Amino acid sequence: MVVAALVLDLPVVSSWSTGTGVAITVAACVATMVVHELTHAVLLRWLTGDRPTVAVRLPYLTTGSEAFLTRGQAVVVALAPLVVLTPVLLGLLRALPPDFFLTVYVVLALNVAGSAGDALQAQAFVTLPRAALVRDDGERTSVYLPVA
Repeated sequence: MVVAALVLDLPVVSSWSTGTGVAITVAACVATMVVHELTHAVLLRWLTGDRPTVAVRLPYLTTGSEAFLTRGQAVVVALAPLVVLTPVLLGLLRALPPDFFLTVYVVLALNVAGSAGDALQAQAFVTLPRAALVRDDGERTSVYLPVA
């Protein structure tokens, strides 16, 4: 990603020392992973009323719930971090001082990459019958289809 930033002539110059830049970027990445999962959790809570769980399953975090979601709700929950955080991070790229540019750029890429699996899940949910119910407990996603 740093190479892409250099090739695209993005502002990668900072007044921060290398150690400071790395520390801030790593902290921002961890915070973004937490916010990404909390975005799923907030939507799950709002849509179902159930209290979701957020867990560390190295090398990533997961969010789960015992609630049953409609196909549409499952798509909304899956795509929420991409839809919510991307515009926020793009805005921060423009609003923050140049010292923060590379950090926010890396965090944006991390969120989009972290949303790839969410997007694949959403695509799978869209192909389900309308009456299908989805439950993602954080370890396993289950689909329940009506009996004809």
